[in-house]
Amino acid sequence: MRGDGRTSLELLELEWVQTWRLALTEVANISGWDCLTTSVESELVEIIGKDIFEKLESVTGGGLERRIGMQKEMAQQKLEKLLRTGDVRDMEELITAMHELGEVKLEKAMQTDDSGVWKEVIETYERILQLKQDKWMRTLNTKDMQDLISTRGHVMQIQREQSNRRMGFRGI
Repeated sequence: MRGDGRTSLELLELEWVQTWRLALTEVANISGWDCLTTSVESELVEIIGKDIFEKLESVTGGGLERRIGMQKEMAQQKLEKLLRTGDVRDMEELITAMHELGEVKLEKAMQTDDSGVWKEVIETYERILQLKQDKWMRTLNTKDMQDLISTRGHVMQIQREQSNRRMGFRGI
């Protein structure tokens, strides 16, 4: 134990955290993010990670399957966090992750016209609807209700697009 009451293990852990903070700051600077504007480190890590992921995707072109896999993994992590906390903010994060997953799946469906992919798109958006309805039931917020109605309209639009494509028409 040292004179300030810290063990060598505690100092090693503190040094490790400081090293990671410096590395994160450097990555943020390279990525173009200002570390001082985002106060919660976990949010900063997520923002920077998403930004880097998007930049890599634009450079490499990334396959849709890989993008879908990454979005599924992100949504799964958000779901696990929501199940642990039950917090409405975590529900919002899950809804956002599911929406991002739905958009990538929709992109794939538009390219492939595969009925199985369209089914996955509809299922994803129905899950988003369910989450938004659950959120509205918890908050009884007018904005959440409007968002729910808007999402229902979006799902109906996707269903119409799928139906039109089956009949040979294109364009949402």
